[in-house]
Amino acid sequence: MKSGATDAALSYQRAENRIEQPGSLPLSDLQRDRTQNYTGGDFFKPLMNLVTLSLRQEAGTDLALSLTGFGRWLDAEQFNVNQLRANTRSFTATTSAGGTVQLSHETTALGRANRLVAGVDYAHHSSQVRVFEEEGERELESLVRDNQNSIGVYLQDTFDIARNVLQTGDRLIVTAAVRWDWLRHDIDDRSPPSDRPSATGVSTFSRPNPAIGFNYNLSRDWGIFFGYSEGFRAPAFLELTCAGPSAICPGLQAGVAPDPPLNAVTARNYELGLRARPTSWLDCELALFRADVSDDIFSVSPTDTTGLFFQNVGGTRRQGVEVSLASRPAAGLEARLSYTYTEATFRDNLELATPRLTAGCAASPCTQTVRAGNDLPLVPRHRLNASLDYRLAAWLGLWLGASYVGPQRLRGDEGNVERKLTDYVVVNAGLRASWKGLTAFVTINNLLNNEYETFGTFAPNGKVEGTPVERFLTPAPPINVLAGASYRF
Repeated sequence: MKSGATDAALSYQRAENRIEQPGSLPLSDLQRDRTQNYTGGDFFKPLMNLVTLSLRQEAGTDLALSLTGFGRWLDAEQFNVNQLRANTRSFTATTSAGGTVQLSHETTALGRANRLVAGVDYAHHSSQVRVFEEEGERELESLVRDNQNSIGVYLQDTFDIARNVLQTGDRLIVTAAVRWDWLRHDIDDRSPPSDRPSATGVSTFSRPNPAIGFNYNLSRDWGIFFGYSEGFRAPAFLELTCAGPSAICPGLQAGVAPDPPLNAVTARNYELGLRARPTSWLDCELALFRADVSDDIFSVSPTDTTGLFFQNVGGTRRQGVEVSLASRPAAGLEARLSYTYTEATFRDNLELATPRLTAGCAASPCTQTVRAGNDLPLVPRHRLNASLDYRLAAWLGLWLGASYVGPQRLRGDEGNVERKLTDYVVVNAGLRASWKGLTAFVTINNLLNNEYETFGTFAPNGKVEGTPVERFLTPAPPINVLAGASYRF
């Protein structure tokens, strides 16, 4: 809704689901029947309600105040069938509320355009997780609550610093920013007495993060850019309560808060790129990127597909190149092609737990040696995406897309000694129709009905005597159809 210099928007979303899709299968079972369910009865049932209110008030031509507030209520029930221990059922209830206040000012400084943005945001999350063991009777295993408060303050300035530097019409634009974040977890462990240490504790994290970027545009069709930024992520509630070998967590089961707590993850990001429009119907972009991460938090699975804990693993790095092309060769037709090459590696020598049986270790849990330069699991080096979008009429569109995902290391093979997850190709297609405020779609996923796996790890096969450790792989869904509709008032 807009009235004069005031713009307001109110939105409400409700999502409810019950997911019963089978998970990973032992390789021996997968080769016989990839449609079976290893732990039949598993389900995840979330219910989410979200309300968002946005207001924008313009004060003249150069000043604007924006306010955004939200409230979110998320309840989830999850049931896990376990082969090697009692089944578990968890109930999670999270209430979240917060908002952002932002002031933007556009003016001219030294004869150049300048845009200054300042703001503050706040969020509160109240979570409760209850986990029960179900072996005959339901027995409470853990009850943990978390009150999380976070505050962020940010300032950003974009300055059109120079024109006509190398040729007539070129521009040099500089953006500088800084953001300070503060976050506090207040965890209350009310679990039944056990030999496991309590997770009760308060953890506070804060850090300022600077950023700077340069855009040099030779013309409207050619430009280069460079950016440097620092990032910060505090450990999540689940990570803090599952941060040691004695706190192996099935699903959302709480464990033990470490002492001292996990360190926050920090990252230094670099990007250098080129944008080009060599013809009126072709857009191109090339970017080189690197992210150096310190105190990366890594999930370690020492025993099976559900037991895990989190730990800091020192430094990691993701670097590579992205290339994208967007073409409009004919009226109503748009084609896109993108390729990403990513090297994701550990930067420190480590000893990590693994569910695999390693040299000198005949029974899980075992340890493995990770060398600096080893690949991170589940990050393919090669990704290729292509799509065609054709507008049959003003209200009707048809699209076709294909993706290639390269081989990946399995989780638990941080030592890089096992066979990789096989690469795969998947093709999807769809039809979109719109009329006034009504939009409808039909999507066909895995159009060619290819058989491939999207995830892999190692675990004991509880259905086989002696529980030998096998590769557990997650089969992708076969060809399936998804349809939906929405209406915008």
